[in-house]
Amino acid sequence: AIIISDYNKGFLSKEVIRYILESHPVTFLDTKKILGPWAHSAKFIKINSEEYRKSLEHIDESYDDKIIVTLGKKGCKYNGVIYPVENVAIKDVSGAGDTFLAALVSNYVQTDDIYKAITYANKCSTKVVQNRGMTIL
Repeated sequence: AIIISDYNKGFLSKEVIRYILESHPVTFLDTKKILGPWAHSAKFIKINSEEYRKSLEHIDESYDDKIIVTLGKKGCKYNGVIYPVENVAIKDVSGAGDTFLAALVSNYVQTDDIYKAITYANKCSTKVVQNRGMTIL
């Protein structure tokens, strides 16, 4: 699997990302850029609710089976279904999204099942937010 984690700081252009996405069948995209046709070749796209809101006018239903929207303490949404997380005391959300993506990809590569991977990613990110600073799972 290829993971593109793009914080939209100018290093990766949409054209470069498109090229990478079109060059490999199993790609995961996590971007701060507004989505559009350049991102359509991604197997899965992980964005947060704010990033999703900003991209809404640029995406259509063909993205439904690609986009995983993280919802913070509410879990995440994929293909119209919300995958909740355990209600825990949150100490630090730093790294929660990166943990979610790493766990998602790792489990997906092992199981080839995005639903199991989402459940696993939710559990991992829930563990991370219960600690301050860096957490090793």
